[in-house]
Amino acid sequence: MIYGYRKAQSLPRTVVDQALETSVSGRGKMQKAANKSRPSRSGLVSKNPVNDLDTIMLTNVLAFFTCGAIHSIFKCFGVVLRIRITYDSDCRSNRCYITFNTNAAAKAAFELKGSLTVGDTHCKVQMMRSTNVVDSDNDYCPNIFDDSVEHVPKERRVPTPFWFVAYYREGRGNIIHASQYLEKEIGLLPMGHIKKYGKGVLIRAKDLTQAMMLLNLPCPSDSMFESIKPHRTFNYSKGRIYNEDLYEFSEEDILAMCPDSVQRVTKMKGSKNMIILTFYGSHIPDRININPTSFEAKPFVERTLQCFCCYEFVHGKRNCNNRSRCGNCSALDSHLTSECRTLSTLSRGSCFLL
Repeated sequence: MIYGYRKAQSLPRTVVDQALETSVSGRGKMQKAANKSRPSRSGLVSKNPVNDLDTIMLTNVLAFFTCGAIHSIFKCFGVVLRIRITYDSDCRSNRCYITFNTNAAAKAAFELKGSLTVGDTHCKVQMMRSTNVVDSDNDYCPNIFDDSVEHVPKERRVPTPFWFVAYYREGRGNIIHASQYLEKEIGLLPMGHIKKYGKGVLIRAKDLTQAMMLLNLPCPSDSMFESIKPHRTFNYSKGRIYNEDLYEFSEEDILAMCPDSVQRVTKMKGSKNMIILTFYGSHIPDRININPTSFEAKPFVERTLQCFCCYEFVHGKRNCNNRSRCGNCSALDSHLTSECRTLSTLSRGSCFLL
C-alpha cells in the first residue's frame, strides 16, 4: 500500500507507472527478467550490475531516525520513489531501503554515501533491486503524489549542472594537486575537463553521477578547496526570437507560456520584437513552441566586453590594472576623455589598441 493512492486518478500516467513498478503488485512484466538472473536471498548484487539497480540499502541505522530525515539527505540525488525502514530486534538497528526513479540517481547516492555516518553511527550502503523489496503499509513515498497534485503550482526544475568552479582556500593552488584531489573524491576526470580558472579550477563533470558528487562534495577545513559552486554562465545558453505580438506580454507571462526547457525570459531593451530565452545546457533547440506558435530560435551573442579605462577588450573598468588612456587621442595618464581638447574625429577606442 502506498500512501496517497486515492489521488492517483488525477495523476499523469508516467507517475502512476513509476509507483507501480516499485511495488509487488506492479512487477508483472519484470518478473520473467528477474527470474533469469535471480540475486541472492537478500536481493544484493555484487557482480555484473544491471540497469534495474535502483535501490540502496542502509544497514545499522538507529531506530530514532525517521523516513523524513532519510529523505532530506538523499533527495539531492534525484526523485525518491519510496523509503522503507525495517527494525531488527536482534541487533537493535534498522535496515532502510531507498528506491530512486533512475539507476543513475541510486548509483550517485551509493558512490557518495559509501561510508555514510547518520547521527553517531556508521552506516553501510549497498545497491539492490527494488523488485526484491516486499511492499509494506509503512512505506513512505515522499515525491510520487505530492508533486503532482493539481493545486500544487507548476515549478521549473533546474537540471543538475555539469560545469563547476572550485575555489582554492588561500586564493592560489596547484592544478596538478587539484586534479589528484578530485580524482580521489569523485573519480577520474577525462583529459581537458579541468582547467585553471581565476582563483580556482574549472571542472566539467563527465556524467550525471560525477555532477551530483561535485554538487554535494563537502569542503572541510583541511580541504584544499574553500567552496565548489556551479558556474554562473557555462551551464546555460541563450537564444533569441522575434515576434511583435509576443513582445507585448510581460516577461513573466511569456515564461509561463514557454516549455520547461526555458529558464528565463528577457525582453531586449531598445528593440520592438526581440526576446532573449535562456535555456539550460550548452545547446539551444532549432525551434521553440510557445502556444500557439512555433518560433525559430537563433543563438544570442553577447556584446564584446571593453574596458573604458585602458580601452582594451575582455575585461571591464572595475578589474583593470593597466594605465588609463584617453578614448579620443589615446594619451596615457594625461587627461580624461571628457576633458580632451584634441580636434580629432577618431571614434573611441578604434585605432590605438595595437
